[in-house]
Amino acid sequence: MRYMSRGSIAPQMAVFSLPLMLCSMLQQLYGIINAAAAGRYLGKEALAAVGTAVPVMNVMTFLLVGMTIGASILLAEFFGAGRGARLLDELATSLVCGLVFTLLLSAAGIAGVGAALRLIRVPAGLAPLSSSYLVIIFSGLAFVFLNNMLSSAMRAVGESAAPFWLLALSIVLNIGLSVLLVGRCGLGVRGAAWATVVSQAAAALGSVVYIYRRLPCLQLRPGNFHLDLSLLGKTASYGCTSGLQQTLIYAG
Repeated sequence: MRYMSRGSIAPQMAVFSLPLMLCSMLQQLYGIINAAAAGRYLGKEALAAVGTAVPVMNVMTFLLVGMTIGASILLAEFFGAGRGARLLDELATSLVCGLVFTLLLSAAGIAGVGAALRLIRVPAGLAPLSSSYLVIIFSGLAFVFLNNMLSSAMRAVGESAAPFWLLALSIVLNIGLSVLLVGRCGLGVRGAAWATVVSQAAAALGSVVYIYRRLPCLQLRPGNFHLDLSLLGKTASYGCTSGLQQTLIYAG
């Protein structure tokens, strides 16, 4: 934990911001790695199929990332005010609300994958490969949310280095799994998608382990998991606004 309002602010901001900027760049590597693995082991058609699917995946990812950034504003507010109980209430509310939204988004994405591919005019010959890739990616969106929500919670209490290293390790794992599942096991573009889902799940698990070993202020217990209606409206408002902003920035 880092209390950024104590001591010299400028050096603390520099130390805090650098991992944050690096994370923004690393976040986009999942799709690049998948496309590279598909091109290397499966050929041009698979490369094109994954390449056309990656922007759709990134729109979903940046929507969820933006939502967690919005929630982290409230988390940081409670942490800075020394309101530990409200901090846990907000974290629990963000997790419950966000997971429900993510599951609905996953279902909508899987149901609408064909329409999305037609909207961006993916050639008919590539659509089946792109669709099989995206269905797996959409099935694992809950891990994307969990990883980013916990990372945002850590940043809200001044810890930005751990999320960066967990993301970096997840990227390395994604590379290894892509080579294994696509190149060695012959799972095709589905192997690339599974590599991403498993890597993000590993990062989410790593975040949980780090929090329960190093950050007592974020340690939720069974009794803490509830939806606080007094926080729900503001959490949804901040999350939706930030999610839309991040999506538009990516799309732009």
